[in-house]
Amino acid sequence: MVRVLLVASGCGRLGFEHEPGGGVEPDSDAAVTAGCWQAWHAHAPVVGAPALVNELTSSLDEDNPFFADEHTLYFNRRYEGRREIAVTRRPARGHVFESDEIVELSEPAADEGRLTRSEDGLIAVFASDRSGDRELWLATRTDTSAAFGAPTMMPLEQPNVGPGQGDPELRGGGLRLYYSVELAANDPRLRVASRSDRGAAFSPGTAVPGIDAERVTSDPALSPDELVIVFSTPGTSSGLDLYYATRDSVTEPFGPAEPVPMVSAPGVVDETGATLAPDGCELMFSRDHADLYLVAIEPG
Repeated sequence: MVRVLLVASGCGRLGFEHEPGGGVEPDSDAAVTAGCWQAWHAHAPVVGAPALVNELTSSLDEDNPFFADEHTLYFNRRYEGRREIAVTRRPARGHVFESDEIVELSEPAADEGRLTRSEDGLIAVFASDRSGDRELWLATRTDTSAAFGAPTMMPLEQPNVGPGQGDPELRGGGLRLYYSVELAANDPRLRVASRSDRGAAFSPGTAVPGIDAERVTSDPALSPDELVIVFSTPGTSSGLDLYYATRDSVTEPFGPAEPVPMVSAPGVVDETGATLAPDGCELMFSRDHADLYLVAIEPG
């Protein structure tokens, strides 16, 4: 494993070079029919068997992956009792991920959580306990060839009210933030906050419409149009399983949730920290917060 601290100057760092942005506008017909999203919406995703991501497996624990695009993956790696934010790339789907590097947003003394990015790569939100409590932090940059600036909690003051926050997922061009909040120890719930433009602060978080607010829920992963959500919740075993739900519009609540096929392992095993590739044809997650697994989904 290569452990290199990325510095805040220069260009060409892994995961920070120019990458195509974009994303699909909410409610777009293209979003529903592109890639594998049609199969998700039909509640008939053909999911392959989970495969251990061997090249990212080490004696340390890996968790909380996030697909920034088809090539770039952020994740957490536990090192000396705390987690750091790492980034890795692969040349194309089906190829192995290359050596990972530590993102410069990681603070040496902090326990860092999941990092998420806006579709154009100019906004990053991540969880961290660097202030003493687990809260959400935001960093920006003006170009994908530049390093992110110093992180701040100012735009996230309202979502950070109350117990610990984590599991961020940016969507809607950086205007909507899905995340989890700890109501009590090991008792998280999904929340969503929004803002009118990128210069504004986020609103207070509210329950995600259609997701059972009385049930333990965490680790939201959404399609670019926010019409498909995958999340962790107690399943039929004693562990956490991955469930998914769909809706026809971002103004509507999600429908009933059901398990993601083929993913749950027998016994008391936690499947958490899911992330979806932008076209919905790959799903990555963590088992027992220790190893990353990748599954392929066939187009509908």
